[in-house]
Amino acid sequence: MRISVIVPVYGVEAFLDDCMQSIFAQTHQELEILLVDDGSPDKCPAMCDAYAAHDSRVRVIHKQNEGLGLARNTGLAAATGDYVCFVDSDDFLPPDALETLADAAEAGGAEIVCGSFERVYPDGTRAPRGPIPAGEIPRERLDGIAGRYPFFFSEAYLVMAWGKLYQRSFLEAHALRFDRNSEIYEEDRLFAYKAFIQKPRYILVDRIVYCYRYNEQSIMNSHKKNYPQRMCAFFENYAAYLWERNVYFDYLDLIGFHLVFAAYLCGINEMGTGAKPGPAFRRAAAVFTENKTVRQIATDVGGSGIVRQVPSFADRRFLAMTAAAISRGRAKTAARLLHLAWKVKERGNHRAG
Repeated sequence: MRISVIVPVYGVEAFLDDCMQSIFAQTHQELEILLVDDGSPDKCPAMCDAYAAHDSRVRVIHKQNEGLGLARNTGLAAATGDYVCFVDSDDFLPPDALETLADAAEAGGAEIVCGSFERVYPDGTRAPRGPIPAGEIPRERLDGIAGRYPFFFSEAYLVMAWGKLYQRSFLEAHALRFDRNSEIYEEDRLFAYKAFIQKPRYILVDRIVYCYRYNEQSIMNSHKKNYPQRMCAFFENYAAYLWERNVYFDYLDLIGFHLVFAAYLCGINEMGTGAKPGPAFRRAAAVFTENKTVRQIATDVGGSGIVRQVPSFADRRFLAMTAAAISRGRAKTAARLLHLAWKVKERGNHRAG
């Protein structure tokens, strides 16, 4: 099996060599390594060229800066492997990561294979995520709201683009590509959602196959400009995608539940500007309640009764009450609910500490 490893590169000269050496050290050697230099302003372009001179499996594509999603798309357009793997250039892989995923893919014939990961902190400490349920995920479970809830929300195994193998013919057959992340945030989740409705076979592997470097300056952990507006664009994009395929109500839970959780995350993000929790959640709630598509989705969630199928009682209450406030345009009420959820989580964190 030939695997195309797509590595978008931008501003990571301090971490790029760790990433590349981990790929070179893979026990699965049948690789095509695509380095997509996304107009990086540092030494990364020269480093990429040096890797290509060192190893014939490396191909370098230099392009103007357009963001992570479009850099991945550039790699996909150039890929020729049977399967595709995405690796962010400030992260790295355990030596047997691709072999582990490839063995599972070949044994089960899955379109998407997902492994576990660990966080790596700046001081070198590591925090593996908890165990994941190994094996193929039964389709009948994924077709039910309660069954798929852990995979996209409470545990979110299937959300991130990295830590997975994707059958390239599956991605091509359904024209699956990433959206521009300067306009839409959480392009990984949007990609995962669009892949999911094509009903692929998923196999989970309970092995660490990815080392996510917790970098305070990374895209994931830095303050996100216009985050609420870009999240609203996410919902507009996915709602249109579902309506075009006449499956909007079949997957209303994916878009509707995430709408509420995203409003919460937007408030957290606003706190990154120095805002106190109350004003931060009010800012986020105001953007969500002013967006017509978002309010309609929240209205549909309330009218459909799908919240009753959420396994967690606490999540059911939070989703139902916050969706109702957003659907009615009650920004202050929504903000209070989001703020309350934050307080509850903070109290839990203090007790755990």
